[in-house]
Amino acid sequence: MNSSRMKSLTISSVMLRSELISKIEIEIRLVPGLPGLRILGLPDASLKESELRIRSAIRASGFQLPRGRQILVDIKPRDERKQGRGIDLPVAIGFLILSGQIAVEDWRTTVFYGDLGLGGQVTAPRDWERVRRLIRGPMMTGDGPTDRGFRAGRDGEGVATISNLGGISALRYFEASGKSNLGVSGPGELGSDAGSVLPLGIDMNFTDEAADIIELAALGGLPTLLAGPPGSGKSTIARAIHHLRPPVSADEAHEIECWSRGSNGASARPLEEPHHTASQIAMVGGGSPPRPGLITRAHRGTLLMDEVLLFRPEVQESLREPLETGMVQLSRGSESRNFPADFLLLGTANLCACGHWTPGKSDACTCSSRVRSQYETRLRGPFVDRFQILAFTTDKRPSQGKRTTESIKEKIAIGDAFRKESGRETSNRFWRPTPSETKGLRLPLSGSERRRLAVLRVARTLADLERKAEIDERHVLRACRWALDSFQLLRGHC
Repeated sequence: MNSSRMKSLTISSVMLRSELISKIEIEIRLVPGLPGLRILGLPDASLKESELRIRSAIRASGFQLPRGRQILVDIKPRDERKQGRGIDLPVAIGFLILSGQIAVEDWRTTVFYGDLGLGGQVTAPRDWERVRRLIRGPMMTGDGPTDRGFRAGRDGEGVATISNLGGISALRYFEASGKSNLGVSGPGELGSDAGSVLPLGIDMNFTDEAADIIELAALGGLPTLLAGPPGSGKSTIARAIHHLRPPVSADEAHEIECWSRGSNGASARPLEEPHHTASQIAMVGGGSPPRPGLITRAHRGTLLMDEVLLFRPEVQESLREPLETGMVQLSRGSESRNFPADFLLLGTANLCACGHWTPGKSDACTCSSRVRSQYETRLRGPFVDRFQILAFTTDKRPSQGKRTTESIKEKIAIGDAFRKESGRETSNRFWRPTPSETKGLRLPLSGSERRRLAVLRVARTLADLERKAEIDERHVLRACRWALDSFQLLRGHC
């Protein structure tokens, strides 16, 4: 490659920041001046140290540095601060190509990512395993699923090659093959064993009432509020709902790997359990530039809010839009980003300060009227109306029942298979019936449109559990118990 014919060169790399992966472009140009390397594009302190590492690696590998010329490096996009992890390698490779010392014919379609040692050896950055997994699936940045997002090893998706490289001295013989060499399992192998093992304490028997709630919330993905006195099994039921949810699909596994903390593995749904003192920024995200919060980390998983009525009002209000749309839009200054937030919301609550008030058992409550009025204000809020199921637990422990965990899990699996056979790949949380599906049904006249829609979604889930293609009157009547009557009973108390 003749360097005199090339005035500049652009090479590709990646940057992992704020739990998302971005493809970045590195433009390299040789200009007259004192020998040296200057990096532009908001470099952080680690990138400012790159000059010495790159110069030492090039010399130790038997290559030549420019004489009487300066290396200018511009990293795009320019409006994001860049970290030094993984960027030393593409800068060194770009310079060697531009100066004609190596010939990599397919460098325009190859992404380079790795750390350089002073002797020219290439080592994997500490986030390499995460980057390698993320690069395989549908990646999203704050700008959406395209733009700077990319995939590897698939035709027409951007990146053509990923190869191991022991040191830059081997670049004299490097040729991009045009085929993926990831060395990891394919998408179809992910998620096949999800939910096969339950955590300690969940493998137990449940009462019929608790089992019905678990089946509806786990299969339908319906936001559920469990209210009752202390020790009535609210948290146990909530955890069983999470661990008995249907296994994730291949696409869901990729999204979970991208957005979750990565502690549960790609085949397990994430579970986030914030304390009631959590701030609004911690829950939905924020900062400058905007960063995702807990609801994005819980994407395709579960957000369990214990004592949900004790969360700050601004936190509760900020969850209303994500619960309706499955997305959260964050705007800070001139930047605006959309983050996914399709999570199952499970809430547990006491209906008064002492926790012993439940509908029909007001005599057990010892709270004053002033203290009880504070809880009544929280119960009237529109946030509570975003729950599609409200179930009152009793003072009986759920372990006193006869419904085993395995029987509940099997019933959910049958319902999930029927739902997918019917062409509904996602949960019933966002399902909207067509006029033909509700024709002839006597729907409740009381309540808001949101409550009537919640009744239909619960009824649809009941029909799935019975492998029924159509909703009948019996499903609607049963659904009213959890999606309408319990909410009216709660409002009547308020």
